[in-house]
Amino acid sequence: MTANTIQFVQDAHDSLLSGINELTNIVKTTLGPRGKNVIIDRPNASPIITRNGREIAEMLDLPDPFMNLGVKVLRDIAVQTGDVTGKGTSTAIVLAQAIIESGFNSIGAGVCSTDFRDGFHELLKAVVSDLKSQSNAINTIEEIRETVNMAVSGDSELADLMINAFEKVGRDGNVLLENNDRRESEIRVAGGMSFQQGILNEGSETWILENPLILLTSERIMDSSQISPIMNSIGNADRNFLIISVEADEDVLYWIKRFNSRNVSRVAVIEAPGFGNEQKAILEDIAIFTGGTVIAGEKGYRLDRVLLDHLGSAKKVFLSGDSTDTVEGRGSQREINSRIHQIRMQIDTATSDEDRLALQKRLENLTGGAAVISVGGASKENVIQRRRLAKNALIAVKAAFSEGVVPGGGVAFLRVQQSLDNLRGQKPELDSAIDVLSKALEAPLRAIAANADEDPDTVVKKVQRGTGYFGFNAQTRTYEDLEDAGIVDPVKVLRIAIENAIHFAGLVLTTNACMTEQS
Repeated sequence: MTANTIQFVQDAHDSLLSGINELTNIVKTTLGPRGKNVIIDRPNASPIITRNGREIAEMLDLPDPFMNLGVKVLRDIAVQTGDVTGKGTSTAIVLAQAIIESGFNSIGAGVCSTDFRDGFHELLKAVVSDLKSQSNAINTIEEIRETVNMAVSGDSELADLMINAFEKVGRDGNVLLENNDRRESEIRVAGGMSFQQGILNEGSETWILENPLILLTSERIMDSSQISPIMNSIGNADRNFLIISVEADEDVLYWIKRFNSRNVSRVAVIEAPGFGNEQKAILEDIAIFTGGTVIAGEKGYRLDRVLLDHLGSAKKVFLSGDSTDTVEGRGSQREINSRIHQIRMQIDTATSDEDRLALQKRLENLTGGAAVISVGGASKENVIQRRRLAKNALIAVKAAFSEGVVPGGGVAFLRVQQSLDNLRGQKPELDSAIDVLSKALEAPLRAIAANADEDPDTVVKKVQRGTGYFGFNAQTRTYEDLEDAGIVDPVKVLRIAIENAIHFAGLVLTTNACMTEQS
């Protein structure tokens, strides 16, 4: 058994804060339009050149194990923020560090750490409420462009492609990403169906299945023997395979993972969308779109007797942990058109708003399309990096659609300070939390100003004297209306960043011991 080394109280706090500061001092330099790159060496691979806080956090590994615990805490903040919003990872890191550093100072002066933590969580409600009150909805292509530009770090070709994609499919359309073997990036629009159901047998990993065969069933898959005959046939044919089923037992999913490890072709499983009769109807929609047959006992079909002729297919299927997009199904256009006409007739005769809405969603899925961006680049590494930027930008745009946008450049957080000041005087421990959090909310703007070679104190004071979208444009080093300048942030990005920063900061501030494995 490996022995542990332990640090308590002040030693633990000092080590955690040292590691947190090491990472934050690097990340701070990347913030804003005049932020700088960080070059990260990698064994046996080209170095990464990035300004992404999450990438930096994931690659930093300090020799001191206790300091490294502080890095790992911020890494978790960055990962959880990036997974949900696509950006804001650097902001979340900078906010958390500012809260933790000031918090430790206050605890050293006698403030109770648990009172601190509880105070932060109470104040978080006021912060989120204020951010939402500042929000403006985005509707136009120009407003979408502002969010995309902020997310792709100045890659104008990528930004133009993404704007083009949203112009083609609209704000509710699907925009999908794939790698291009060539240097140029391309875009195409194809018929597609999308479901909010993610891959079941491979966690949150993102897959692209090329030319897969598709099994659709309203039956529960309880044992691998039900599907092994058809999977063996597909394995022999070297084809990828997608299973859409109402349910698949854990043992079956494990068996499929083992199958994937032994075969070149890949098998993915998703749960059929919807419930009850609606689920059966959606399965039939997918069957018509892909040219397949729904395997249902009530129709006389059995899973263990499925033939290749029963399977549908598509040009590509994009899968992630929470969504599936099927592009260019191989179904008959005549049958698809007939299904669309049938659903429209059902909408006209629907007797309830609930039924009408469900039918409308099915219609939109059958008639909608997907814009597929093939991301090119100068090298394989460059393609991977550009696709990561594009993915983050897509998540950020969806975040902006869902909750609107607020002044960018750290200004929205400064506007929250007044709401916090209005809560003063209720209890001493809450006032201490207000002092720390209010100061921490200045940290992103201070870093942006410093990177633009401006005095952070001067910039913060001048922006505080303004209202609304008045703020500091670091690119031009001028003060102006940031909405007119196109400098905005999605509310969801800032909300998730501050929520994660406060949550993890609370955990760190109430820590009195750290343990690591002995070298």
